[in-house]
Amino acid sequence: MFAVSDPSLFCDSITHLPQASNLDDATRFLDELQARADQHSEAISQHITSWLAHPHGKQLLAGIGAHSPYISRIMLRNPDILQHIADKGVLNASADAIREIEALPIDTLSEEALMRELRHSKQRIAALLGVAEVTQSAPLLDITEKLALFADSCVRACVEWCIEQGRRQSEIESAAGLIILGMGKLGAYELNYSSDIDLIALYDRELVQYTGKKTVEHFFVRLVQKLIHLLQERTQDGYVFRTDFRLRPDPSSTPLAVSTENAIAYYETVGQNWERAAMIKARQVAGDTQAGEEFIQAIQPFIWRKHLDFATIADINSIKRQMHTSSTAPISLPGHNIKTGRGGIREIEFYVQTQQLVWGGRTSELRTQSTLDSLKALQAEDIISQRHADTLKEAYLYLRRVEHHLQIRSDQQTHSLPNQEENIAALAEFLGYEDVIHFTREMQHQLETVHAIYIESMEDSEPLAVEGNLVFTGVENDPETLTTLSNMGYASPENVSALIMNWHRGHRRATRSKRSRQLLTELVPALLSALADTANPDAAFARFDDFLAKTPVGVQLFSLLSARAELMPLLAHIMGTAPALGNTLSKYPNLLDTVVASRFGEELPDSEHVWQQLHHMLAESEDYEDRLRALRECKSEREFEIGIRMISQTISAENAERALSDLADIILQSTLNVVLDEFSQSYGVVEGSDLAVVGLGKLGGSEMTFGSDIDIMFIYDGDPMACSNGRKTFEARVYYQRLCQRFISALTVLTGEGRLYDVDVRMRPAGNDSPLALHMDAFHKYFEESAWTFEYMALTKARIVASSSKALANHLSDLINTLICKERDGEALAKDIQTMRAKVADEFPTRNAWNIKHVPGGLMDVNFIAQYIALKYAHTHPDVAAPAASQVFEAAAHAGILPQDKADELLAATHLLSDILSYLRLCTEGKFYDDTAPIGLKNLLCAVFNCQDITLLKSTLQSTEAAMQEQFEKLASL
Repeated sequence: MFAVSDPSLFCDSITHLPQASNLDDATRFLDELQARADQHSEAISQHITSWLAHPHGKQLLAGIGAHSPYISRIMLRNPDILQHIADKGVLNASADAIREIEALPIDTLSEEALMRELRHSKQRIAALLGVAEVTQSAPLLDITEKLALFADSCVRACVEWCIEQGRRQSEIESAAGLIILGMGKLGAYELNYSSDIDLIALYDRELVQYTGKKTVEHFFVRLVQKLIHLLQERTQDGYVFRTDFRLRPDPSSTPLAVSTENAIAYYETVGQNWERAAMIKARQVAGDTQAGEEFIQAIQPFIWRKHLDFATIADINSIKRQMHTSSTAPISLPGHNIKTGRGGIREIEFYVQTQQLVWGGRTSELRTQSTLDSLKALQAEDIISQRHADTLKEAYLYLRRVEHHLQIRSDQQTHSLPNQEENIAALAEFLGYEDVIHFTREMQHQLETVHAIYIESMEDSEPLAVEGNLVFTGVENDPETLTTLSNMGYASPENVSALIMNWHRGHRRATRSKRSRQLLTELVPALLSALADTANPDAAFARFDDFLAKTPVGVQLFSLLSARAELMPLLAHIMGTAPALGNTLSKYPNLLDTVVASRFGEELPDSEHVWQQLHHMLAESEDYEDRLRALRECKSEREFEIGIRMISQTISAENAERALSDLADIILQSTLNVVLDEFSQSYGVVEGSDLAVVGLGKLGGSEMTFGSDIDIMFIYDGDPMACSNGRKTFEARVYYQRLCQRFISALTVLTGEGRLYDVDVRMRPAGNDSPLALHMDAFHKYFEESAWTFEYMALTKARIVASSSKALANHLSDLINTLICKERDGEALAKDIQTMRAKVADEFPTRNAWNIKHVPGGLMDVNFIAQYIALKYAHTHPDVAAPAASQVFEAAAHAGILPQDKADELLAATHLLSDILSYLRLCTEGKFYDDTAPIGLKNLLCAVFNCQDITLLKSTLQSTEAAMQEQFEKLASL
């Protein structure tokens, strides 16, 4: 602009100057600048003297000294910069700096020399454009364009240098096929003063002339790594640009350089709307220009869609809604982020880009990169009003200037206004305001105006149910979103945000389809709100992420949650208190709908209802495999419903045990019927013979908990030598052996719907040394002649749970009762039981009070006490021969065997231990420790057992176990 060295021409043209109330810093800088100039040369010394002699020149330099340590340091190192400004003006001098980079002798420069040249040029252009910004001697867009062009030249120089090194190593001939895209503000020539540069590195395999020993991908990844090093490594000369390659397709799982083939496939399959918006600004900045243009042309259908579907519009609207804070409070300026906060730059950019995405597919004039050009085009197409276009343009220019002044101070990529009043006043001075009041009024006005227009664009979208932003687009955590998550109660908002962004990239199988991600975008705010209401939001969220990882298809689940709003709190409750239920849900997401359909306000449907439901499902099944599937679906639905009612405290643990046991009876009898029907089609039946399934342990005692395996044995009657009457015949002993194997397989085979039960048949007479199915006569003989005490103990819990004949079931029940009611020596019995308990303690040693089964004084001891009473007193008091411990203690009190107070103590212990175990089996998958257990689960336990905190409940548990241990040790006295 000015072709002479006299600074007065430039200084006379300055119409905007910073204020400087901090005279100490200003004076110190002016004195040091003159001293440095004196050391430099006589010509520079005289030139600086001329600057300081001019009122505008002195005020400008004083303002820089008071407000920008960064530019001050550059000028002190290079006082000749002021000479360049005086000679050519800031923009022409900046253009010279760019041309110097483009003229570098790349083929002769060392790495160190290249880095030094780039950094010296960066300091020079930073000072030149900093002066242009502070004095407003150049339009804002000219400044941002020069910054972008300088970045382009630096990237190109580094890429050319890297290619030259590859050529010297005989790895590559040229940059053919290499594409470096400039994204974001760099791509739109809107680079801010201290911006990162967003880049994407791509390569076209068909064009690359690679002759190295390793893969093409390996070469270009190394090239990008070197490019990053050359640009952002901090040396004694500073750095050039911080570089960010995270806008590439799926950055967390792809290499730094991506093939064009893979990139196009990504955008066509899992590309998100925010990536479409990002690609609007993409342009080639280095590498193979033609290849870059061809790639950008190839993804135009991804960016611009002529026929925009309603699901895509809904997805865009949901993103807008997540950015839309429901706060109506005035914007507070201290600490306010003028980029991402309310009324900030991003609201303007997003307002523009969403309109471009919706309308740009059909109107090519809207396919512009610059924000202001896009505003103009939108207004020209009557999509936005002239008033809105003018207002947003004014605000955009204003906010970008303030942003630059914030960054010019220390070369920090900050967008937040100062928190302290004195620093806000200093910023106002730097911007040239006479006083801080005028600045704050103007800033408040611009922010409020932008936000009002943005809110107006949200009129067709429901506001979020939370206060603040929830934005999970892009590759960086949004600061306002992190604040919102923190306010909601999340202790690690960064982790939550990062995981959700990965969901949107398809990192979970459930989110890999376009439709599932669209549904998820809409659901995320409600999901986060529901999880935030749990006792430990971060733990609940982590469990939901685990749940999502195990869910094969997301559309079904997300559609269900969208349609049934009442399911979200229920899902959050599950994740907060019962992760084991969550694992079940991940396999069968439709269980949520089943639970809602069951109506929580009503009683749990009885066994007859389950019988009828299962009978209907089996009747509609087409074949054997279909029946096995129906059995599993019925069991899963019923178990899940029982579990939900438990954690919702609408049924007691005791009732849940009974319901689970009844369910097992129904499943076992139905499975036996299905297997018998299938088996008999090939092998017929053994006439005059039947089979019974005897349940032992928790199954026999009707004390089933979640995840319980089933202890069973098989007894048949009739002539063991009789043969079946099918196409293939077996003797009865072989027939029932094969039938029972088929029955066990039907229960345990792992299908797509899981397995029915884990089965343990080791409690049959003689254990694994005996046939799987035992004739009733052999069973009777064994217990009369050979059974050990522990086998009689197991028999006290025996109950017929399935059979092919009621007559056999009744006969076998009577026989079992007769065996239990035999007269026994109480002292010998007590000794045998205590010996057995000692062996168990050696095998499963524990002092963890929460190990309810094996801990001394735990459920095993309680059950052993009950079994002792049954075996000792059933001879004279048959009612004590009951399968459940609580039934034994009640009968013993009624018969006068136990004093009522002791019976009450045993009953209370039985209920407490059984109930706690039921909840632990429902809600945990491993061992429980109160110091590491989820807060939600501990709160649930405290609520169920009416304890103020988990420590009190543990104390009660320990006292109960100590009392039961003492009772067990006095077993012979009972």
